[in-house]
Amino acid sequence: MVTYQTDPDQICNPFVANASAYFGYSDGCLSLARWDELHEFFNKTGAAAVFGLNALNGRITLADGSLGGPWNHTNAESLIRYTAKKGYSMLGWEFGNELGGRKIKIQIHAAQYAEDVIKLKCLMDQIYQGLPNKPLVIAPASNYEENWFGKDEDLVTKILDPLYLDGASSTFSNLSTLIKRTGTSAVAWVGEAGGAYNGGHHLVFGSACTHSEVRNKDLL
Repeated sequence: MVTYQTDPDQICNPFVANASAYFGYSDGCLSLARWDELHEFFNKTGAAAVFGLNALNGRITLADGSLGGPWNHTNAESLIRYTAKKGYSMLGWEFGNELGGRKIKIQIHAAQYAEDVIKLKCLMDQIYQGLPNKPLVIAPASNYEENWFGKDEDLVTKILDPLYLDGASSTFSNLSTLIKRTGTSAVAWVGEAGGAYNGGHHLVFGSACTHSEVRNKDLL
C-alpha cells in the first residue's frame, strides 16, 4: 500500500519487488521530492494530471472478504493540501482504483464508497476554497461490468469483426440510462474503454483500439 510523505525529513522508502506480498510489491512511499519532479514534468509537457488517491487507509476486512470501515483520509489530505499550497495544477483527484464492480483484488461496497467520496468532495471544497481552479473529484474509478476481449484462440477474428465490437454498445447504453435515471449532475468518466482487453493481439491491436474508441465516443 502506498503512503505519501508529509514532511521532507520523514523517512520515505520506495516500493520494492516482493513476490510474497499481496500485489507483488512491498508497501512504499511517494516522496514530496518525487511529487515535485512529476509536476515539473507536467508543467513542461502541458500534461493535465489526474492522480488516483489511496482509498484503503483505515479499512477493515469484512466477513465476505470485502473491505469496510470509513476511509482514513489524513495522509491523502496532506498530499492534496501540499499540492494546492504549491500551486500545482491538477485536472482531478481519483478515488482509489478498481474498488467497485466485480471484485478484482479488493472491493468496497457501494454505500461505503459513496460515503467516502462525499468526504473527499468536502475536503476538496475546503482545501481549494478561494483558489482559481478546483480539480475534479473522479469516482468511481472502477470497471463498469461487461466482458470484453480475454484469452481466446479466436481473438484475432473477434478483434477484426466490427459486429463483435458493437456488442459492447450495451455497456455504454446502460451507463447512459443509469445517469439519466438518477437525475444526477455528475458526468461519466470512461477510461480504459478501447476494447482490446489483455493487450489485444500483435499487429492488429491498433486497429481494434481505434475502432472501439470512436464507437465509444459516438455512444457517449
